[in-house]
Amino acid sequence: MLIEVLKKLQERDKSVEVVYWEGTKSHFENLAKNKPDLFRDAIFHLTEDAVIGLPAYGVDVSQFPPVGKVLVNALLECESQVLTMMNTVDLDNNIPLSKKKNIYYSYIKYWHGILVSLKPDAILFGDIPHLSVHYVIYCIAKMLGIRTITFKAIKIGGRVIFLDDLKDYKNLRLELEKAKGRNFKVEDLSSDVQEHYKKQTNPHIDNQAFYTKKQYLKQRATPYHLPKRRVLTKHIRSRTFLSATSDYVKMFFHKRTIPHLEKMRYSGAYLWYKEYGWSKIKKRHKEEYEKSQSNPDFSKKYIYVALHNQPECSTSAMGDIFVDQILMIDILSASIPHDWRLYIKESPLQWSGPRTHTGRYRGYYEEISKRKNVQFVPVGTSTFELIEKSQAVASVTGSANWEAIVRGKPALAFGHVWYMYCDGVFRVSDGDSCKVATEKIRNGYKPDKQQVLNFLAAVDRASVRGFPNRKFKEGYNLDMTYEENIKNITEGFYQELQKK
Repeated sequence: MLIEVLKKLQERDKSVEVVYWEGTKSHFENLAKNKPDLFRDAIFHLTEDAVIGLPAYGVDVSQFPPVGKVLVNALLECESQVLTMMNTVDLDNNIPLSKKKNIYYSYIKYWHGILVSLKPDAILFGDIPHLSVHYVIYCIAKMLGIRTITFKAIKIGGRVIFLDDLKDYKNLRLELEKAKGRNFKVEDLSSDVQEHYKKQTNPHIDNQAFYTKKQYLKQRATPYHLPKRRVLTKHIRSRTFLSATSDYVKMFFHKRTIPHLEKMRYSGAYLWYKEYGWSKIKKRHKEEYEKSQSNPDFSKKYIYVALHNQPECSTSAMGDIFVDQILMIDILSASIPHDWRLYIKESPLQWSGPRTHTGRYRGYYEEISKRKNVQFVPVGTSTFELIEKSQAVASVTGSANWEAIVRGKPALAFGHVWYMYCDGVFRVSDGDSCKVATEKIRNGYKPDKQQVLNFLAAVDRASVRGFPNRKFKEGYNLDMTYEENIKNITEGFYQELQKK
């Protein structure tokens, strides 16, 4: 899809020139090998090479200056994030910290050299940069004053927002300023935004996100598996058994490279074996959680804390230092009134999603349980009942916060997220800001319904109808075609490039 976006972007504006392109998967690899005239002069770089610090083919790094103290110190905040992001490309957690730091320094040397020598006007990302090497590119670009443009899918299905800074959704913020003093009605919103609002405000609808539903979780938990008996029967009856068997054989024995800090080529069979081992780790984490859980007492006053599955973009990079969610819980625990509790619920994706075995460690939940006013609740507990009976909801950047706001409950957001400008959201960074927020909530503070509607009107104007990938199109059952989506994403990038 993004390949088509770049083609359309150059058709839209002949002055657009792609000078460097880093990407992954078969479509990009074919593009890099066959180089159409449109991208004849571009440097192509495979993600799996970039992750381990290998330069793009044909790039001479001998003239790039070595990394020194001034540059390293200027990027200290970046370093902290990147070392955490490397969990996603160290699946067995066996690469020593010293080697990770060496790879990080190789990133700095290479990408600083590339950006200084090529002097691009802008860098386009297909998502918020949360792979280690992508985040380094982003940070160095910011340091050098090079524009960074990306887009992010938001809770409203079929909507994306473009931004040039991970800590500031500027387009949305500016639209909200324009909405000051106005009183928008539901009827003023676009039909899809209206539908979203009506679903979220209807107490009888459990508007569960598609990626938390059981069928989706089951598919994510078993990316490599042998076919079930019913599948075999289906292929025999439809006379596709031989072709299906051929596909399975290819999947299990064809080797492919995946992003990893040490270059590796995995066959499907080997990945199936590895997934089996990783699933055992997830099972141990789940058992530890379930030993600590107990049913919530809804007669007590509490803040509902929704944990994020990790590693994921929602906490790294969007969460900043609160990629460590224990830090968030520690602040909340020390700040709430003495007669309140924290009801904490784990994300169901944590025990089924890919790579999530690296997002927890033995003793993680025990460490959280040391705080006297915290309680884990079963994952099956209704999110919407927890929201409805809470004093407030807290998460780093989670959708539970947005669901709370629309339902009239205040929310505490610890990261940088699109809804952070909405009335009813307290942006928390430390104990002091958390105490101020909880004191206001204790005194009866609630989001203003009119201000929430005004915010939605700003979202309506600041966002673009679109989706980032097939998963979102199918999950939200969007009626947009891929052609429409490509056109809208292209126009979004184009409009951002025109800004100074």
